[in-house]
Amino acid sequence: MGENIAYLGHSAFLTALAAVIVISGVSVAAALPEWTSRPYNYVLINQDLPGAMKEFGRNLGFPVVLDGQVRGQIRGQIKAQTAGQFLDELAEGNGLNWYFDGAILHVSPSDEFKTQVIELGRLTGDVVLSEMKRMKLYDERFSINYSKNAAALRVSGPPSYIEVTREVISTIQPPPAADDDPRVRVFRGRGSTVDETVELQSARKRVDNQGSKPANTSPKTTN
Repeated sequence: MGENIAYLGHSAFLTALAAVIVISGVSVAAALPEWTSRPYNYVLINQDLPGAMKEFGRNLGFPVVLDGQVRGQIRGQIKAQTAGQFLDELAEGNGLNWYFDGAILHVSPSDEFKTQVIELGRLTGDVVLSEMKRMKLYDERFSINYSKNAAALRVSGPPSYIEVTREVISTIQPPPAADDDPRVRVFRGRGSTVDETVELQSARKRVDNQGSKPANTSPKTTN
């Protein structure tokens, strides 16, 4: 709901957002991983960047996946009170973005931050956003934008966040409705059972093929 700013006024948006927080019991701060608030008394000075990121993950108990462009030495000194502050300073000071999918910390260069439009299929933006929050995949630092009854949504973030959004849309996509079935059942007479099932696409193809055949205009030969 919060992402539908395009068709909600500012006051209406704040009212709706407050209602969602009260009903669901989810606050904005809950969007960040729990471990970001843990104390992390660790100081880095001119250390190897990939090694420091891997060690950070080991200290907190989760794997770290680094983009191939994450390399070099850490610039300056990194010191913070919590794990979240530590990671933010490390990322900001070295041109990085990070995203935690609930199990793995993904780290990529800031210049790989991008925007992509993803088709919703038979879903709505509200459903996708709700599911991402339920699965704790949503990250308030990045954006998911859509308008009411839109056929697609726009996601901005690092590659890992965009890919997770795409996977959620693909996974929760409902099956085609009965109206989408290209087949039609043919009944013979009142109260009869199904006689045959005709594939409309095949029938149309046969009609098209017959219509495209040239007429036989060769003269008849008589003796």
